[in-house]
Amino acid sequence: MSRSRICIALLATLTLCLFSSTSADDVVVLTEDNFEKEVGQDRGALVEFYAPWCGHCKKLAPDYEKLGASFKKAKSVLIGKVDCDEHKSLCSKYGVSGYPTIQWFPKGSLEPKKYESSRTAEALAEFVNNEGEEALAQQCDASSRPRLFSQRLTMASNETHCLVGFLLIGSLSLDERR
Repeated sequence: MSRSRICIALLATLTLCLFSSTSADDVVVLTEDNFEKEVGQDRGALVEFYAPWCGHCKKLAPDYEKLGASFKKAKSVLIGKVDCDEHKSLCSKYGVSGYPTIQWFPKGSLEPKKYESSRTAEALAEFVNNEGEEALAQQCDASSRPRLFSQRLTMASNETHCLVGFLLIGSLSLDERR
């Protein structure tokens, strides 16, 4: 496993441990009225399309709330959910045929990428960090790489810059630290 993947995994795990207290409003409730105002704008969005009666959705709910809590203060990421019983047309528009369906909407786009990996808070956080990192990497050239790491930390960890920053900075080459 590469150093960057190990660092991302550590970041995701640490983030979830530090922000394990959640509340019901940590995940943004999306509707037909607010979906396009929240998603596809100036931040990436991970959206769960769910049905309240679905057993798999009920099982995912605590982990998804933890994910929402860990990214709540992040300005570059939205964690949201859509109740497909109440908003059938929205779910149909995005090709939802089973529950839960989790999709990533890159910054500035309403074209989703389907999430098809593990449904744990740690795996979801790693996915969001990876997607966010790719978007930031496209915006930053090699000379601004330290800024890239700073933005990635802000995206998921909010208040843990020092500890997590140490882990990520430790993975940079000597040339990148200067």
